[in-house]
Order: sequence, then C-alpha cells, then structure tokens
Amino acid sequence: MFDLFDDIPKPDIEWHPDWIEVDAGSDLMGALITEVQWQQDTMTTPGGRVPLPHPTAWQGEPDAVYVYSGIRNMPQPWTPAVAQLRARAEAACGARFNSVLAKPAIAAAPTAWAGMRTRSASSGRSRSSHR
Repeated sequence: MFDLFDDIPKPDIEWHPDWIEVDAGSDLMGALITEVQWQQDTMTTPGGRVPLPHPTAWQGEPDAVYVYSGIRNMPQPWTPAVAQLRARAEAACGARFNSVLAKPAIAAAPTAWAGMRTRSASSGRSRSSHR
C-alpha cells in the first residue's frame, strides 16, 4: 500500500533518559523554582493585547535580545541552575547556546508546584513538598 508520508524526512533524534540523574534533577528543579525571576507578559493579537497563558523567563548573554508577538525580551543574567543546565546541554550536544526561554512545567505559576517531589537535604530521601 502507498503511504503518503514515505517521502517525509525522518527527524534526527537522540533520546537520553538519564541525562540528569534523579537526585540532581530534583535539586535543579528546586533551584529553578527559587532562582528564576518569572514574568507574565502580554502578546499582540488581531484582537488586541492578551496575557500569555504562562509566565516566562528569558536568560542569556547581554546581546541575546529576543522579540516575538510584540514582546521585546531583554535577557536576565544566567542563574546558577540555568547555567548548569546550559553547560550540560552544550556538553551533550556539542553546540553553544546564548540564551533560553524558560517556561514553568506547570503553566499556572511557579507557586503551583505543590506536589513536586524533592530530595530532602538532610536525609537524601525523596519526599513530596506541599505548599
């Protein structure tokens, strides 16, 4: 049988499920929640300006200005956790990144991460945090 999609190029994807160890990932998530300065922007639509459905944070090199939907993003300096993730990503893929647009995993707000699993600093065991 003829498949209409046989001639579409296949993506070149590598999957690294253990790119960040569980404990390191938990520590980084906690650091991201506290370090990143989230902002709620509005975007331009044909109907006028509307708020984005989630907060964002633009971090990067000073000259990495990013514009989309009428929003001019001036980069915040790299926070330690984002800089660590950047270094890991650069080492894993052999590329250099000058900026990142961060969005919370839960779109409501950073404070909505109520059931997130974190690692207890004193015991090293995982626990659920409730705010």
